[in-house]
Amino acid sequence: PVSNVATFAVIPPPDLLALHAANPDRYPCLLESVARGPHGRFDILFAFPEATLTLASDDTLHENGHAVGRGGFLDALDRTWHAEQTSDAAGVLPFSGGWFLFLGYELASEVEPVLVGLAPDSRLPRALAVRSRAAFVHDHDTQHTHLVWEPGVPEEWRVRMQLDARACTPEPERPVEIDALVEDDPRDYLTRVRRVQEYIAAGDVFQVNLARAWRARLKF
Repeated sequence: PVSNVATFAVIPPPDLLALHAANPDRYPCLLESVARGPHGRFDILFAFPEATLTLASDDTLHENGHAVGRGGFLDALDRTWHAEQTSDAAGVLPFSGGWFLFLGYELASEVEPVLVGLAPDSRLPRALAVRSRAAFVHDHDTQHTHLVWEPGVPEEWRVRMQLDARACTPEPERPVEIDALVEDDPRDYLTRVRRVQEYIAAGDVFQVNLARAWRARLKF
C-alpha cells in the first residue's frame, strides 16, 4: 500500500526488541537479523495489529480469534489480501504496511496434498498472518529508525509510537555467559541419519533436513 514515512530524530535509535518485550500486544512481531549487508540491512517491528488469520496445530482456521472452519489458510489469506490491496509504494524501505507472515513446514500439505501426516508442533500454529498498518523500520546502514504508516492510521498511534521510542533507548551491551548447555543424544541423531540413507537408497526421498536440539541457560 502507498504509505507515509517519517524518520525519527531519536539518538540513539530505539531498542526494537525492548519495545516488543515491554508491550507485545502493541508490538507483536519483530523481524531482526544479526547478519549485516544487503540482506540484513533492515529490522522491522510491526505495530498495532488488527486482523489476524491463524491455522492452529489441529488444522482449525481462525479469523480474528474465531474458528471459521478447517484448513484453507492460503485461500483465506489470498482473499483477504486482495480485498485490501492498493498500489505498491516505491522507496528504499522494505515495508510500507501490510502483513506479517509465519508459515510452518506443515502448511506444505495445502500446496502438495500427498504430504499428509506431518506432525505439527502443538506449541505453534501451522500458519499465522497479522495485519499491521504501522511499523518501525531500522536501517543499519544509516542508523536511522523510521516510523512507517499507511494513510488513515490514527494520529494517536503515531504519537504513541514516538513516545514509546523515546522512552526505550538501547541498554549497554553485556557479555553473554552460558550457565548450562544440554544437547540431544548424538546416538539418536546418527540413528536417524542411517534411516534417512535407507530411505534415499530405496527411492522414497531425495533430501531430508535433520537437526539436533541444543538447550542453553544463560547467566544475567
